[in-house]
Amino acid sequence: MHSYQRQFIELLDADQDCLFESFAIFFRSESRHYTAKLTELSKPLHKRNVSPIKRTTLRSEHVADLEFDMVIKVKSEARVSDYIKALKAALPINFAGGGLFPPELNISRNWLSTYPDRTSLFHRVSRLPSSGCWLIPAKERPQTLPELDACLSADPTQLPLHCGYAFLDHPKARFNSLTKLHCYAENVIGLGKRLNPVEVRWGKQDNFFRLAFWTLTENDAAILIESVKED
Repeated sequence: MHSYQRQFIELLDADQDCLFESFAIFFRSESRHYTAKLTELSKPLHKRNVSPIKRTTLRSEHVADLEFDMVIKVKSEARVSDYIKALKAALPINFAGGGLFPPELNISRNWLSTYPDRTSLFHRVSRLPSSGCWLIPAKERPQTLPELDACLSADPTQLPLHCGYAFLDHPKARFNSLTKLHCYAENVIGLGKRLNPVEVRWGKQDNFFRLAFWTLTENDAAILIESVKED
């Protein structure tokens, strides 16, 4: 979402700005694939003679094709509906270690829409297919692996997520870094929860906007994707 925001701002006029505040994500379908790839060349063919380098083994990989919808809350003084072409052009090409592709034109030409208020948006999302699921932030926040295991065992609708990075040192200037400040970090594992779209359909509008949205937060110790704090 943050990458999407940066690329979209580059297409706006110089005096305009916007903020992608939060997002919700709905997974329509998943297709898993199992493949095998050769490892890198790393081992001499003959130990005591000059010889070609061979690949040591095959490496199995699990990949998936995901079809999903994303709802993004945008804060801007500009009227976002006037920039549909820019929003389509700014869509990132990378997502979750893979490629991101919009729907084929012969399937859907109007694959990106804007909504001026919550009511019109909820009218649309409440009619998403029952075969999919929303991925929402879980209420539990385990601090250790045993706590994470206990949460997953207690509720089968929950699943572990990579939700950001915890800093291992304070950000500071480093030679050849891509940004002004740099620090080393480690992955943070959090919890998400699968929510049936039928529950959204029959629930209240305010309940959906309170539960379903994620946001990017940062402080001196971490960069995290977590639930939107209630006002």
